[in-house]
Amino acid sequence: MTRYNIPERKSCVICSHTLEDIRDPIWVCSEIDRIGKRGYIEVPSAESEISLGVESKRYAGRYHHRWVIDILENDVAFTQKQHHIHSYWKYHLPVKFFRNLPHEKHVQYLFWENRFSFRENILLSSEAVDQFYTDKVALLKPYSSARYTLEALKTLLKQLFRKV
Repeated sequence: MTRYNIPERKSCVICSHTLEDIRDPIWVCSEIDRIGKRGYIEVPSAESEISLGVESKRYAGRYHHRWVIDILENDVAFTQKQHHIHSYWKYHLPVKFFRNLPHEKHVQYLFWENRFSFRENILLSSEAVDQFYTDKVALLKPYSSARYTLEALKTLLKQLFRKV
């Protein structure tokens, strides 16, 4: 029987503004967790990643970012950033919201020790994608209730005219 001498994890890992850019952040997180005893992770906040006006008035977040990331306590959740969020107001936050967002809310971070958890939210249907972004935007209430009422009325009228 072979016995392997596995060294104790002693490294401190710092990962700042990288995970949102790469194709497989789950693998990178597994390596960070494997080699590090403690560390610091910093990523753009979900609010800044779905806001118009970060780089352009017509594009949400940064052009090259692949993920909307949520850090809650010791858990990092990755959701693929869908390109259609730029085209419909219910899926992104307005420029005004981002301009008024305090600078400290542009990023989120995690100081971790021993272990942290990480996962990917896999949205398999267009309905699930729509629901994810609609809920995230509605939670922050950047639009008036009148806009949502008009949108509901518009949808209802479309359904009625399809039946006629």
